Amino acid sequence: MPSRRLRKRLKFNLLIKHLATLAMLGFVGLGLFLLAVVATPLPVPQVARATEIYDVNNVLATKLFVENRTPVPLSEIPKDLQNAIVAVEDKEFYNHFGINPVGIVRAAIRNILAGKVLEGGSTITQQLARNLFLTQERTFKRKLQELFITFQLESRYSKQQILELYLNQIYLGFGTYGVEAASQLYFGKRARELSLAESALLAGLPRAPEIYTPFRNPDLARSRRNLVLDRMASLGYIPASTAAENKGLPLELAKRRPASKAAYFVDYILRQVRERHPEIEED
Repeated sequence: MPSRRLRKRLKFNLLIKHLATLAMLGFVGLGLFLLAVVATPLPVPQVARATEIYDVNNVLATKLFVENRTPVPLSEIPKDLQNAIVAVEDKEFYNHFGINPVGIVRAAIRNILAGKVLEGGSTITQQLARNLFLTQERTFKRKLQELFITFQLESRYSKQQILELYLNQIYLGFGTYGVEAASQLYFGKRARELSLAESALLAGLPRAPEIYTPFRNPDLARSRRNLVLDRMASLGYIPASTAAENKGLPLELAKRRPASKAAYFVDYILRQVRERHPEIEED
């Protein structure tokens, strides 16, 4: 009969063997997962844009849309706005490969301590995967799909391409998607013309656009803008003195556009589309 010491050694060796087997299976599983990420085709992102109708003088008469969006290249988006979004939405964006384990753990701890959901821990790439290809339902299956597509996006696109897609995709209130359409809505100007304070205000909207909108809640919008400026300063995107200076600026918003006065003209255009190009009517 084996001695007690020998039995312990046998059990220890057996445990090591099982751990080695599990580790091997884990490496094989990880390898198969990464192979699937690389081998599975990723659909080409389709970023819908609003249809613009102009009059004879080339003046914009109205827009037709399900999602009011005007996509623009990253070069047309101010660096301050890019930095503001990264600072408040995903400060480790340039350092991770789609997911941020530290952010996930930090968000989980905050939510547990608060007894409610205060933050989600999703990265910019995860949000993009969800917005481009998935629904907003909260199920285990959808989270796995989100994770898979997140790694696909990171393996196929540069950080600049991912950020460009995200900035053209995010919802910013009042049926407006993307920073270009939102810039025109809130400030009456192109995104490339935005100031630092205006960029910070837009960057504060994605978390809760209907709550932080300056049209309805200017005080909340100003507080959120100032938080974004503080985040930018703490991460070194702007000096603290610049943040303090911009935090004191008033909100200067564009007037809300009235309903289109070209209703009959728009109806005429739509009739022409139905008659001449019925195949694109739904778009």
